Amino acid sequence: KLKLDINPDIVAMMAAEVAAGERAVTAAMREAGTGLKSAWRLQITGAGLGPRLANSIRSQNFPRSGESLNAAELARGFDGGISPRPADRAQRCMGHSARQIHDARNHLTDGR
Repeated sequence: KLKLDINPDIVAMMAAEVAAGERAVTAAMREAGTGLKSAWRLQITGAGLGPRLANSIRSQNFPRSGESLNAAELARGFDGGISPRPADRAQRCMGHSARQIHDARNHLTDGR
């Protein structure tokens, strides 16, 4: 009769490895989402669209609490469905003139 006794417990070791993997994936996704959000905000302010518009960029990780091997990060703008509107005909969103908006749009789309 052959008896095989594995010490330490292989099931506990594998569970610890899965938990470490979940923590690593969740942390990596959180870091990637934060980096994307920061880069997007820098592009918006660099284009001259103002800090208020840049600060509307949000990120959220899934699952919302805990860790997962299937973690995901979402970055989106205009959280809550709020979109900028012109204050009057001469001024455009966030208090910028039509010329500033035109220049910013050209800056964002010229060869990128």
